[in-house]
Amino acid sequence: MTGTQSTSLVERTFRTLLRLYPAEFQTEFRDEMLEVAMASWKEKRMSGFVAQYRAFLKEAASLLVFAPREWIRASLKRPLSPVKAGVWCALAFATGVLAYRLI
Repeated sequence: MTGTQSTSLVERTFRTLLRLYPAEFQTEFRDEMLEVAMASWKEKRMSGFVAQYRAFLKEAASLLVFAPREWIRASLKRPLSPVKAGVWCALAFATGVLAYRLI
C-alpha cells in the first residue's frame, strides 16, 4: 500500500469514527478533530510504521471513547430517563475499557 493509499484509508477511518458523534457536535467540531487526528498520524510518519500505527490506534481510540460522552452531553440538553442514563454510562465505561486495552 502506498503512502497516499494509507493516508486516504486512515482519513476515511477517522471520518467514519467521527460519524459516531451527535450531529450538532459534528457540525461544530468535525473538521478540527479530523485535522488534529490526521496531523498526529502524519507527525509519526518519519518515526516508522510502529509509531505511526500506535498514533493511529491512539487517535481512533480517543474518538471512540469520547463519542458516548458527547451523546450524554447532547442527551442532557433534553430530558433523560434513568434507563437511558444507565445505558449511556455502561457504554462509556465499556468503550473506555476497550480503548485502554487497545493502547
